[in-house]
Amino acid sequence: MLSGETTVGKYPLKCIEVFDRISKRIEKSGGANYQHAAELTTDRQRLVKSGIVMANETKAAGGLVFTLHGAMARYAAWMRPHFSPVFAVCPNEEVAASLALNWAVFPIVLPFVERESEPLIGEAIKHLVSRNFLKKGDQVVIISSIAAGEEHVDAIQMRRVG
Repeated sequence: MLSGETTVGKYPLKCIEVFDRISKRIEKSGGANYQHAAELTTDRQRLVKSGIVMANETKAAGGLVFTLHGAMARYAAWMRPHFSPVFAVCPNEEVAASLALNWAVFPIVLPFVERESEPLIGEAIKHLVSRNFLKKGDQVVIISSIAAGEEHVDAIQMRRVG
C-alpha cells in the first residue's frame, strides 16, 4: 500500500510524513511489552536483560555492548531499551552490517579480538564522544565479556563519561 501511494499517488511526501508520524507515536507507546514475557534460556541473555533494565532505570545515555558475532547486541534489542540506544562494538563490518536493522542498535566497528578490555572500553567511549553520541558527564552501561586473566567473564558496568 505504501509503495503504491509513494510511487504513483498524488501525495507521496504527505504519505511518508503521515507514516513517519504514526510509526513514531507507536514506538513511543512502548509497544506490546513482549520483552517482559521473553523466555530467556541462557545466563548471557539474562545478563543482557539486567544491563538493559539498569540502563532504563538510570536513563543512561547509552548501552555499550561488545559483541563478537552480534548475539549480545541482538539480545539487547529484544529487550527494547526505552531511553538508551545500544552501541554495538563489533570486530568487523560483516557483524556491523548484520546488526544495522535491529531495534535501537548502532553498530560501531573497532577490532578487538584478544585485546585488553579496559583500553578498548576507553577507545569505544572516545569514539562515541567524537561522533557526538555521548558527551562528558553521560552515564553509560557497558555489557561485555571482559578479560580476567586467562579467562573471560561476562560483566555489566556503569560508567560516567569523563
